Amino acid sequence: MTFRERLRSWRESQGWTQGELGDRLEVSEQTIGRYERGERSPKAEELLKLAELGCDPTWLVTGRNSEATIRGEPISPAFSFVPSFEVTFSAGRGNPQPDDPHRGGLHVS
Repeated sequence: MTFRERLRSWRESQGWTQGELGDRLEVSEQTIGRYERGERSPKAEELLKLAELGCDPTWLVTGRNSEATIRGEPISPAFSFVPSFEVTFSAGRGNPQPDDPHRGGLHVS
């Protein structure tokens, strides 16, 4: 089952029309139709709103429920996760001190 099929299945399980789901997400009925046809993907804020409405966003995106993800079961290879890094730069005496954010230089965590 694809994202668009899961979204439609969940919406129908709630007994909502595309317009009713659109009202709850503050998007148009046409936008919901585009999601369900695979022509457009929801923004992160819309996924959060779906979660607030009771839809598991992990299941919606990957087909796995949150519990499976927490247990470390594999996620579809169609999805990949990109690690993020926080990089802090600061000016100091001109001598970079890696891994010491209090002495200037470059700190990567």
